[in-house]
Amino acid sequence: MSYRPSRRGKAPFVRIRKEVMDSERWCKLSHAARTVYLELLKQNNGTDPENLSLPYSLLVAKYGMNHSTIRKAFQALEKGGFIKIVRHGGLERRCNIYALTDSWYYRASK
Repeated sequence: MSYRPSRRGKAPFVRIRKEVMDSERWCKLSHAARTVYLELLKQNNGTDPENLSLPYSLLVAKYGMNHSTIRKAFQALEKGGFIKIVRHGGLERRCNIYALTDSWYYRASK
């Protein structure tokens, strides 16, 4: 069966590169951090990978995660070089904006 894109032009899957999955940093991530990363990938439609938001409320409702687990997952992804925070929402009551990065690869190859 051949692949046909959906009517909206989006692929019906989330692409994760083999280099990511085979990396030592990926293997050290918690399941919660991997889940958060995959949700961020799902949000990326290819037009602007530096403008991704993922509200805690979505992760709580969808996966039953608590706030401290979500916070630790985002911290692990940032420390591992998988994401960076573009804008802090903080006291302004806005959500954080994240960007996907490849710095996990460059940190691992040194």
